[in-house]
Amino acid sequence: MPDGFESGSQVCRASRRVVHAPVGVAACREVYRREGRLRLAPGLPSQPMPIYEFRCDSCAARFEALVDAGTDSTPCRACGEVAARVLSAPAAPMSLVKGGGEKRRQERRNAQLRERARADFKAARRRAPGPRGR
Repeated sequence: MPDGFESGSQVCRASRRVVHAPVGVAACREVYRREGRLRLAPGLPSQPMPIYEFRCDSCAARFEALVDAGTDSTPCRACGEVAARVLSAPAAPMSLVKGGGEKRRQERRNAQLRERARADFKAARRRAPGPRGR
């Protein structure tokens, strides 16, 4: 344990200092952010990295890892042997285009929400006191 570590203490990952409350950790990170010494959240890579799938020939474990682009192998998480990268199916693209029926339903919902918001606004305006507390 670091010096000064007590029950309820935490270590700020940004500065590696002991702080004595969760609020202290947030404050410590904020100071580092303001001073420009904290560029990324601790533990995150400095550049965008792909998630690759790997398979270990020794123990047949399959796992995903966030590694540099073009990495062909990495140590297996289960046994420590070299695991080779395998090809995996890409994720299906998000469906941003809606069909005609779905568009109409969404427009109907949006119109109902607009009307409800208008009615709520008018009701709140009627309930609010006038100028100078009338």
